[in-house]
Amino acid sequence: TKMNIKIIQHLMPWELDNALLSFSQLKKSKYYLPQEVNITVDTVLNLSSHIINWEESKLPKEYFLSKYNNISSLLSDYNHIKRTYEGNNLYGHLDFQKEIIDPKTDYYICACSDMYFSEYLISYLTQLVSSIPNKYFVITPQISKLWDHTWDEITNPKYLDIPYKDWD
Repeated sequence: TKMNIKIIQHLMPWELDNALLSFSQLKKSKYYLPQEVNITVDTVLNLSSHIINWEESKLPKEYFLSKYNNISSLLSDYNHIKRTYEGNNLYGHLDFQKEIIDPKTDYYICACSDMYFSEYLISYLTQLVSSIPNKYFVITPQISKLWDHTWDEITNPKYLDIPYKDWD
């Protein structure tokens, strides 16, 4: 049977250069996916005027919209749902996550544009999920040290002894 996966990314305007790298990796990832895997990539560019004062911004919203539209062409091999939030409310990643829930989706991958991943990762994840017997689970990669102890749970053991002040 088909496995339906939704990859989601909430993007702020200053993250679009990172999104270009992320979208490039997703494009390459497509070549390694099995036929029975159906992936939808659901992205939103957050242009909230609650967060950004567009009247004082040196770059207009249109600059970021154009950039978002251009890099989105990298996702043409997927079903790409491309959204823009231009409201006046505080809007963030969790708001987006609540909006995209779909009963036809078997698994969700929440991707941050600033995290580089191998072009093989999505294929590995699709193989892995079919072997997990639990109905609910979270899979996360190990990361390098970050700024406080809340990240230690997923920090690779070889980085745990690094002081928090030296995380970067």
